[in-house]
Amino acid sequence: MLNLLRKSLSLEIENFISLFKTGTAVKFTKSAFVQARKKVKPEVFERLSDLLLNEFYSDNDPAIKLWKGFRLLAVDGSRITLPITKELKAIYGESKNQTNTVLVQARCSVIYDVLNMYVLDGNLGALN
Repeated sequence: MLNLLRKSLSLEIENFISLFKTGTAVKFTKSAFVQARKKVKPEVFERLSDLLLNEFYSDNDPAIKLWKGFRLLAVDGSRITLPITKELKAIYGESKNQTNTVLVQARCSVIYDVLNMYVLDGNLGALN
């Protein structure tokens, strides 16, 4: 379930389960899926990304696309508005817009391998 969801959650779960072909009818609800997903630590995705990138960039020279012998990288950054919670306020602080509405915002940046279409790293931090 690492792909982008394009259908309803129920259909995506059904399609995912069909990949295993266990011979037994496995069913679980959307609620069970969402509850289980909440238990997955974010570090899992960071580790998976590191493993995939290391695998791609080592012992794979013919497949790595280069521009004049170099990797072509792009960096982009932006501000994102986060939900207003006590935890996020403590981490990222508060900011106000023109109407003095309180917002919780963070600065994000991503470095991207343009030719090979891989995100190499990303960062989310406080504005100040």
